[in-house]
Amino acid sequence: MVEIFLDLSKAEQLADELTYNKNDRDTLLEMYRQDVFAHHNISEEEYKKQVQLYLNTPKLMEKLSKRLPENSLISLE
Repeated sequence: MVEIFLDLSKAEQLADELTYNKNDRDTLLEMYRQDVFAHHNISEEEYKKQVQLYLNTPKLMEKLSKRLPENSLISLE
């Protein structure tokens, strides 16, 4: 999951840097997100289930957060 979170963080940063309006950003980000899911061979539904598991299990979330860089922009959506 760490790699997926990091790739999604990079996708958000890239979408922010490459667009000037919210609609373009959202469209580009959705394309990047789908590419990340395909690259990691995970569906968006499975990703959301995993996110819920982490959100509902504080020890897992703590373990995950220790493996992520401080400056990563992770949006758990």
